[in-house]
Amino acid sequence: MQPDRWLHTGSFTFDRVFGPETTQAEIYSYAIRDTIEDIFNGYNGTVFCYGQTGSGKTFTMMGADIDSEELKGIIPRIVEGMFAKIIESPPTVEYMVKASYMEIYMERIRDLLNPDEANLPVHEDKANGVYVKGLMEVFVSSIDEVYQVMRQGAKSRVVAQTNMNAESSRSHSIFQVTIEQKDTVTGKTKMGRLFLVDLAGSEKVGKTGATGQTLEEAKKINKSLSALGMVINALTDGKSTHIPYRDSKLTRILQESLGGNSRTTLIINCSPSSFNAAETVSTLRFGMRAKSIKNKAKVNQDFSPAELKLMLKKARAQCVTFQTYIAALEGEVRVWRAGGVVDSENYASWDKAVAKDRAAAAAAAPAPAPMTPSAKSSAARASTPRSASRHSVSAGAGNSARPLSPTPTGARVASPTPTLLHESLLSELTSRSGSPTIVMDNDEREDFLRRENELNDAVAEKDRDLQAALRECARMRDELQARDDLGAQAAELQLSLDRISFSHKEAMLTVESLTEANRDLKDSLEAARAELEQHQSADNDDDDNNNNGNNNKELLRAARMAEMLNGMASAQAFSRNEAGMGDLLRSLVEAGDDDGKRVEMIMQTRRELDEARDALHERDETISELTRRTEDLTLQCSDIDSKYERLLAEYEEMLEQSIVADEQASTRDSESLNDLKQKLESHYSSKLAAQKVQLDTAHADLARRQEDAARSAATVRELRSEIRELQARLEALDADKAKAAEIGAGGDATTTAAAEHAMRKEREMTAMRRDMAQRILEYDTMRKSLMRDVQNRCEKIIELEMALDEARSQVAQLSRRASNPGQPQRMQLLEKNVAQLTLIQKELVGQNTDLKKQVALNDRKLLARTERITYLESRLQDCSSQVEAWKRKVEEMQAMRHHDTTTKAIQPTASNVLRFSRVAKPMRGGGGGGGSEKPASSGGFFTWGTSS
Repeated sequence: MQPDRWLHTGSFTFDRVFGPETTQAEIYSYAIRDTIEDIFNGYNGTVFCYGQTGSGKTFTMMGADIDSEELKGIIPRIVEGMFAKIIESPPTVEYMVKASYMEIYMERIRDLLNPDEANLPVHEDKANGVYVKGLMEVFVSSIDEVYQVMRQGAKSRVVAQTNMNAESSRSHSIFQVTIEQKDTVTGKTKMGRLFLVDLAGSEKVGKTGATGQTLEEAKKINKSLSALGMVINALTDGKSTHIPYRDSKLTRILQESLGGNSRTTLIINCSPSSFNAAETVSTLRFGMRAKSIKNKAKVNQDFSPAELKLMLKKARAQCVTFQTYIAALEGEVRVWRAGGVVDSENYASWDKAVAKDRAAAAAAAPAPAPMTPSAKSSAARASTPRSASRHSVSAGAGNSARPLSPTPTGARVASPTPTLLHESLLSELTSRSGSPTIVMDNDEREDFLRRENELNDAVAEKDRDLQAALRECARMRDELQARDDLGAQAAELQLSLDRISFSHKEAMLTVESLTEANRDLKDSLEAARAELEQHQSADNDDDDNNNNGNNNKELLRAARMAEMLNGMASAQAFSRNEAGMGDLLRSLVEAGDDDGKRVEMIMQTRRELDEARDALHERDETISELTRRTEDLTLQCSDIDSKYERLLAEYEEMLEQSIVADEQASTRDSESLNDLKQKLESHYSSKLAAQKVQLDTAHADLARRQEDAARSAATVRELRSEIRELQARLEALDADKAKAAEIGAGGDATTTAAAEHAMRKEREMTAMRRDMAQRILEYDTMRKSLMRDVQNRCEKIIELEMALDEARSQVAQLSRRASNPGQPQRMQLLEKNVAQLTLIQKELVGQNTDLKKQVALNDRKLLARTERITYLESRLQDCSSQVEAWKRKVEEMQAMRHHDTTTKAIQPTASNVLRFSRVAKPMRGGGGGGGSEKPASSGGFFTWGTSS
């Protein structure tokens, strides 16, 4: 066979390749017919198909219809061949056929004849090898019974539909047939086992489209087939020291079929479609590897009791010979050790020991007593083979049997004669002539009839027990029905209890939510109380702040008045200095010609003038500072006026914009907005008029103050000029005084002229004093009036400054308000909106809190409902499983009832699988005459008669 060259470049060699047109009969004739001969010769046989899903494995093994001669598969044909072979066999050979049917589904062994056993274990022992414990084996005696077993098992087989196969097998099925044959003449028994394996196909999920449970089944199938491939690889590579049979249940069961005691036939099923070329090549490679496995088949043959007795007799005789031979050797050794000599004729030998034992046995053997019929019957019953006493025997030329126990090594070394004797014993045993068939006499027949009567009595007793068991079953069924009713009531009560507990849980959740709501309301009440207390304290603080503001305003006014009065004190000091200067002039006039006094007064006057000059300088600085402050105030007033005008313009513009926006936003509040606008305009216009009047008054006062300051400056300048004139005059007087002193010292000639000049000066001084006194009086009057005006103006200036500060604060507030595009009216609207929004926000927050609480409560309720739903789903699942179990039990009970009815109505027949399954039915061959198959019921449980 040459596959696609792109997939495999070599070739595959098999015993034969069958095409699509090959019939089922041709495959059976070539590949399977010889397997039946091997089974009847005592060998184990295995037939299984391997291939991908949909390649026809089940069709090859079972066929499309087991009743059709053309479409029936290998298994039905093997069954027919086995029973045909039984019919053709000699009548001295007795057969018992047992069948079992199992599947490996999801790596669990399931008995198809007893589906309740879904996970059977695999055991192994020396007697049975690898076997499935608890697997139901049924005795069959005809083809119809085997077909009935196959149909019964096929009903429980797991199949599913995939993209590649409408009825894809989801498990590996194994149909096991065991044939036990016994030669009634020689007593020899043989047993052959036939494993008919229908493997599930390997699957590629991308092609089959398996999902869900089908996908899990495909995983298990591919895993078991991979384990089968690993076992075959380990068996064929020649290097593996461990064969992984235990990796899968399939390889464990087929352990004897793969490299063990079995004749195995492997059929490779390939798909003819090019779509499956890769899977086909993989299947062919698997077949090539499996073809190279070397099995070690052997005949499963058991010794008969007669053969075992003969072997025991020979072994005992051999033991006696050994003891005689050992005694002769020990005597010879004692002679040699004592220094004696043994003649060569007296040497101990095996032949002498054997001859001596035979002579002693012949002399001591009594005459044989005749066997009684009872003894003959007991011997016949004892010769019946048992399955537990089977032993494996190697297949070879002449069917030579292997000894039960090996001869000790020391015996073989001491003398080869016992070994040869043992081998001759076995050869004699295996080549002995057959014993004649035992013929029943009258005593044996009477004994048989007696036993038959006893068996009939036992059967009647069993029938009575069966009737009692049926009555007990009916009673138990009624009790079970009562318990079911009680269970249903208990289930209803449990459901009611669960419902009440769930309602209680929901009520507790509601109570908890109400408790939380009450706690939140208490917290809100406490917060409202705290806020109320805070507002009350804030109102008290506002009243205190207003009182403190008024007090602070009075304190500020008093401080500024004190500062002004300090300034006025300096002015009064200046006036006092001027008065002192007038007093000084009057003192000089009164001093007259007292030069010392006049000089002292002049010096004091100079000191006072210096002090007055310093005070004047300080006054000039004060005046300049006041001038700067006046200029600063003027600039600030101008800035305030400009800011006020700008803010007023912006306010009007923004007011118009806000009004327009409010009118556009809400036509319902237009009247209230107009009223509010008029009120605001009247309020702000009156306030602006008052501020403007105050500012005009402040400007007028400032102008008057500037005029007074100018007049004061002119007066100061006049005083300074007068002081300079006085100083010049004083200097002139000093000069005149000096000249007069010089003249007085120079002589009396000039005394008269000096006196005249002095008188003239005196008159001038008097006139000047009068003039100075008058001017000082006028200046004093003018100073007093100026001081009164200055004090009044200072008070007005202080008030104006305070008003200016208030105006500045108001301007700052207006500036802050002007910086916000809302304006006061908009601010009021916004404040109203904010108040409304605050209320809405509080409501929304409350609603949100309530919703959160409701959501939390609903979540908890949902969690509780989810738990209840999960619990109910689990209960539903349990109930569903219980319903399914009850359905199965009901079906079983219905089947049992139907079976009981059928049992009462008709006699049991061999075709009833529920009746023949547990009854052993030995079958005899038909003598090869080609006669029809004899029913097993013709001879009953025992098959008696003579061969013709």
